[in-house]
Amino acid sequence: MVSTVGTSTSVNATIVAFERKTLYVNGLFWVFYCDGTNIVYRTSTDGSTWSNATTVAAGTVGQCFSIFHDGTYLHYGRTSPFASPYALYYRRGTLNSDGTITWSLNEVTVYDFGGINPFEVLVLVDSDGYPWLACRTYYSGNRYTWYVKATATDGSTWGTPTKIETANNYLLAGFHPLPNGRLIIICTKAGTSNVVYAYKIWDGSQWSASWTDISTYTSVGQAYFCSTVKDDTVHMVWLVYSSYDIRYVKYVDGSGVSGEVVVQSGTTSTSAPVLSINTANNDLYCFWTGSPTADHIYYKKCVSGTWDVNPTDWITETTDHLTGNDKLACFPKVFSGYIGLEYMTLTASPYNVRFAYLDVSGVVLKEVTDSLSLSDAVLRDKTLAISDSVGLADASLRDKTFQISDSITLSEIIEVVTGAIIKYVADAIGLTEQINVDKVFIVSDTINLAEAVSTPMRILHALDSIGLSDNAYVDKILMVSEQIALAEFVEKTVAGGVKTKIFLLMGDLAIQITG
Repeated sequence: MVSTVGTSTSVNATIVAFERKTLYVNGLFWVFYCDGTNIVYRTSTDGSTWSNATTVAAGTVGQCFSIFHDGTYLHYGRTSPFASPYALYYRRGTLNSDGTITWSLNEVTVYDFGGINPFEVLVLVDSDGYPWLACRTYYSGNRYTWYVKATATDGSTWGTPTKIETANNYLLAGFHPLPNGRLIIICTKAGTSNVVYAYKIWDGSQWSASWTDISTYTSVGQAYFCSTVKDDTVHMVWLVYSSYDIRYVKYVDGSGVSGEVVVQSGTTSTSAPVLSINTANNDLYCFWTGSPTADHIYYKKCVSGTWDVNPTDWITETTDHLTGNDKLACFPKVFSGYIGLEYMTLTASPYNVRFAYLDVSGVVLKEVTDSLSLSDAVLRDKTLAISDSVGLADASLRDKTFQISDSITLSEIIEVVTGAIIKYVADAIGLTEQINVDKVFIVSDTINLAEAVSTPMRILHALDSIGLSDNAYVDKILMVSEQIALAEFVEKTVAGGVKTKIFLLMGDLAIQITG
């Protein structure tokens, strides 16, 4: 689905490729952009119909704003080029399901550069919970990248920005958290065009002494790069100088760069790629525009290290035309099964800010085929529910939910809810295997809840062998297989009360497990 979010008088409402400006949180798509005067956002429940614009802060170009979401809070970094104060700003807030933002604090002026123009900005939160900012400045031919860390986890106080490199023209292109308080920063290396990208690592107390190139293939320029991160791995794409190939490489913390390949060859001189990752399965999605056909948006998917041979021709904008091939912004990762893409159309002001999304929420199923031992394995640290959709035949248990709550041995309990009675069945069937994380657990219809009136004779024999009194009767039976069952029986006491007991039945053997 493609829709128009709003309009802007700025031709650079959504740039640059390595900044992030859109996400999906609390049932809403959120799109931030510059309307020509301010940084604004709009929300949508369906990616088609959008709310009115809400102003975040002043801003005349898109590149002066970027966001980061840590799973709880939205963090933004902002700069104010072209007009005093020439400052770097930060703010943190919670994205609400009604489309509002509950800000934790007023916008903080992190630093005033005093007449030096700050431009592109990136924000992150490290593994210890502290926000960081990085930005690029320009004044009188000098271009520098600066970084600064908050001294409070809520971002209310900050240190003083420091240049990542004192040499000229190391231009910001990427900034990501790594495990154990580590960070990576990526810059163009001593140049603005036809230069390589290089990185430094923050080890928790200092930056690495020297820069490491990500590739020998040079770039069109600073703004033609995008990266995303999962755990200790940073994935990167960029537009190669002269050939205009889109190349990919990854950095694994402690191991360096590897896996460099061409994603798409021979695009255009302005086809700035953007990149997103599905953190559930590590699939990558690379988007670009303008090639093989002008005014088309394409993507390729990478599965297990292998990129699609042919691109998917996803969106056509031949009527209004794309404003430029370098106006894309996408989700850094999959949110709730979606990857959103923000871009611009029309070639004169006012421009359209457009949005589209991919639904990549395909469910991976894992069937349990061994109804006795469940040897395929149990979902670690998850709750597995057996619902009515798997064919629970016992009318007395219909519309109930069975929950298996232990991740490895199931030695805690299986709760079987029948009416207002909760019966606890301990782990006596040896469910000792593990189930893969993020898989769906399906119990097939081969598990039947039989009615008490159809109790097999062998079960009655088994129960009789343990000396049931004449006041006892079978209440419910769970048939696991021809030889395995769980039986509940009720015995009336002399005082008129009742006792409930549960037995594990294996052939003619009955083992009492509760009561």
